[in-house]
Amino acid sequence: MLPGVGVFGTSLTTRVIIPLLKNEGFSVKALWGRTQEEAEELARDMNVPYYTNRIDDVLLHPDVDLVCINLPPPLTRQIAVKTLETSIKAGTLNKTIYSFSLLGPEL
Repeated sequence: MLPGVGVFGTSLTTRVIIPLLKNEGFSVKALWGRTQEEAEELARDMNVPYYTNRIDDVLLHPDVDLVCINLPPPLTRQIAVKTLETSIKAGTLNKTIYSFSLLGPEL
């Protein structure tokens, strides 16, 4: 069974990523937005069962094993570093931050 996914971001790109993940068999379990309203709207549109504007709520969600980060670099870095402190795997569309996240928490 594929891991449950938490998605960070509510941009137009995120509206493409969520259906792609679902089409590949992933279950998107949680969604984070900068505001509760943004998160709620996209979660409703994309049929994502849980939404929040709190980073830790996605990272600590019991069904989230993998996160997809689709945010500007400063926020991506913050979330990638927090993710490294957990057992969750992370992926991002920002190549620089993705390379950084692969190096581990010792940075």
